[in-house]
Amino acid sequence: MKIKLALLALLVTAISFTGCDKLKDKADITFDANYTTDLNVTVTPGRDVNGTFNESATIDLASNPDVQEYLNVIQSWEIIGLTGEANNVSTDFNLISANLSVTSSDRSASWSFSNLPVTNGTTLTLDNSDGQWDTINQMLADRQEITVSFTGQTDVDDVSFTLTVTIQTRVTANPL
Repeated sequence: MKIKLALLALLVTAISFTGCDKLKDKADITFDANYTTDLNVTVTPGRDVNGTFNESATIDLASNPDVQEYLNVIQSWEIIGLTGEANNVSTDFNLISANLSVTSSDRSASWSFSNLPVTNGTTLTLDNSDGQWDTINQMLADRQEITVSFTGQTDVDDVSFTLTVTIQTRVTANPL
């Protein structure tokens, strides 16, 4: 009889632990969190025909209200989209060379562009060809502020535009 009770207690304990894990998995919350920043680029007239620029902005992950609510219980981040779009272009121009980077205190991802015609609505391809999204996923998992920077050279020296960078993420959190 004692053996039956011990086995029953062991069985109930095993079921309880398994059930708790299943319950905890069911408590996962998945939501999309998007971050958008505008880099207002102004290339001022100078002595040379070509102009240069260097703009940056910082993104605080907690600026998204859903992320702020679950920041301490986030289990994973996944980039689902990353875009850069030129708007408010004062005059059409060519990017002779440019570099867009996303950095944290100890990680960096970047994309390079050259000889790219820019008009209103020009989209920069920000793909994962060199593992950039993977690196940004790690930055997000570190829960640190990230900085978006855009530097380069144009074929004109008197132009302004806004580069809107949007980072689309899918977040999984578990409050249990």
